[in-house]
Amino acid sequence: MNKTYITLALVAVLFSACGSSSDDTKNNDGKGAIDLAEYFPSKTMNKIFSQEILAGGNSSTHAEYQQIEVTKDSVITTIDTVVTEKVIFSDTNITTTDFESNRTDTMYRHVDLKDTLFSDKLNSLDETDLGKITTNLEINCKLKSKESKFEKGAHSYSGDLLKIECIVDGTMIYDVKPSLLSVVSSDLNGSHDIYNESYFYIQKDLGVVAEINDDCITAKNLPFVDDRKKDAECIETAHTYKYYLP
Repeated sequence: MNKTYITLALVAVLFSACGSSSDDTKNNDGKGAIDLAEYFPSKTMNKIFSQEILAGGNSSTHAEYQQIEVTKDSVITTIDTVVTEKVIFSDTNITTTDFESNRTDTMYRHVDLKDTLFSDKLNSLDETDLGKITTNLEINCKLKSKESKFEKGAHSYSGDLLKIECIVDGTMIYDVKPSLLSVVSSDLNGSHDIYNESYFYIQKDLGVVAEINDDCITAKNLPFVDDRKKDAECIETAHTYKYYLP
């Protein structure tokens, strides 16, 4: 099993749903002083991103080219001639349709720091060749802070930035078929805690400029993530970064 599978799957989930489980999270009443619409691209443009994945001693980098079309009340993103996302602004809400996941989500347009932007639950039971997989996850994102600068590695962004923290918390339960127990890792069968933290930086008039996901993998040969653990408790670490290239 690919060790980065769960890590990358959770990142994909986070793009479609966000909120936070921190004690200082407060409910969003939709009347905040920050207009999130100002933190999307303000004009039609092309954006180039570099995505870096480091896991299991291996690393890979690839470029993503986005064509952004901006109208009075919408932002449409196209990648490789395929429309992947459409964002529509109303006076009170921002509605995002992700065509890759076939999902539409709505959040308040006007927020304050520490507000919950989005929260959701992912509960599923999947029958696979391996056996039954039960997923019970809570997904939460909040507006963590306002920043004037963000730096990581060779990448640096300055200006009016918002930092969004997204947390996925829950369990994945594997009920492996008895006939396969002898050919898969003995540690796979059973319940596994999942706790994944990711951070997104959005810049005024530009939109997303950085996505940061550092993961702690706590069991050998298994891809499950628990970012609450300290470095010494990590069997392995994995990192997924995405940077806007001005």
